[in-house]
Order: sequence, then structure tokens, then C-alpha cells
Amino acid sequence: MKNFSLLVFTAIVFFACKNSEQKTEEENFAKITKNCLTDLDYNYEQLLSLNEVSAVLTLDDTKVKTNSIDRKDQYGNVYYSWKSDRPDMESPISVHFLVPDNNSVGISGLNSYSEDLSSESVLANFEIEYKQLSDSELKELDKNTQQHTENKTAEEKETLKGIVEARKNFSYKKIENFGRSSFWRFSEKNGGELVTLIGNEKFSIYIKISYDADENLEMAKKLAKTVMDKCL
Repeated sequence: MKNFSLLVFTAIVFFACKNSEQKTEEENFAKITKNCLTDLDYNYEQLLSLNEVSAVLTLDDTKVKTNSIDRKDQYGNVYYSWKSDRPDMESPISVHFLVPDNNSVGISGLNSYSEDLSSESVLANFEIEYKQLSDSELKELDKNTQQHTENKTAEEKETLKGIVEARKNFSYKKIENFGRSSFWRFSEKNGGELVTLIGNEKFSIYIKISYDADENLEMAKKLAKTVMDKCL
């Protein structure tokens, strides 16, 4: 929780001189019930059911395996997996073992920003977590962070420094016109993650159905829309 507070602080510092909030954005933000998804008690199978996944991807339910972690928090999840036509992969444990490269779809990472935050602050906090910053923006973030850490502990200062350093190798790509904001990353080995902001909440769709990044993104967006439609 301490790191999350520091992240909020960093976002406020970086966006302090920016005033991009518009009336239309405030209106759209107000239309979504706050904590709409988290009010479902972090039931990830309810957020994205096997029936919904099967409908989007045209699957036979009987061939899909369901695995879930029911933690009732952002670290809970549900994954649906089924056999693919891709060759087996080397095991992460040993190169001498092969494991099936199954297709999979999952949802996790549901988290809500404070209901007291304005639309602009929610968006700023979300985007500071995933946005790829330019060199000039990284320097500005570093400069502003240093100027506002005089009352922080050594541990907090080190954490803030780590946040800035971590942004230099970020792999997320901005996806325009989806949710309030969304970001995507993909690799042939691990598949893709689409993280989306709706109202004051964010969640991630994880997907691997092929080696094609665009195909995975298209399906991830359809699955994410299924989740967001629960709030509309």
C-alpha cells in the first residue's frame, strides 16, 4: 500500500503543471458507477465467465480448462486454457523438458483508485503507471520528484527513484480510443496483456491464442469490452 501511495504522489508531481481535463471527460467519468467492478467482490469468474470467453472466441466449453485464484483482491485471477496447434515449448525449469504451448485467456489486476480523486487525477495516476515517457519527460519526472522528496524517508526516496528508473525500459504501447485509457504489450513467448481503465477502476486481460500480436489484441479488446459492458 505504501508503494501505491508513492505512485500516486509521483503522478501528482509529474502532472502538477498539466491541465488537460475537459468537460466531456468529466461527463463520461460521471456516467460510470465508481467501483462498479470491484463491487462484484473480486469474483473474476463473474467478471469474465467461461461462457463469455467461449462466445467471443467460438470455443467448445468442454475442451477448456479453468484455473482460478480466489483471493478477493487485485492478485486474484481466472485463466481459461485449451490446446493449441503450436509446438511444445522449453520448460522454464529445464531445457530438457517440454511443456504444451496452450492457448489461454485470463483476467486479473482489478484495482480501484480512490473515489475522492477527480477524473483528471484518476487518469493521471493510471497513465503514469503505463505510459512510455520520452527522455525529456523522464528528466522532468526525475527533477520534480527530487524537488518534492525532502520530507520523505530514505526508503520512500529510493522507491520513487526506482519508479523513475523502471520507466526507462517500459514495453507498454498506448491503445487509442479504448476505455478511458488502455495500454498493450505482447511477446510471442508470453502472449499479451491489455490493461484498461474504466471509471475509477483498472483491470488486465491476458491472452495468448497465436503468435500474431494484432490477432491477440483484437480478441483482448473484445473480451475487455465484455467486462466493461457490465458497468454501462
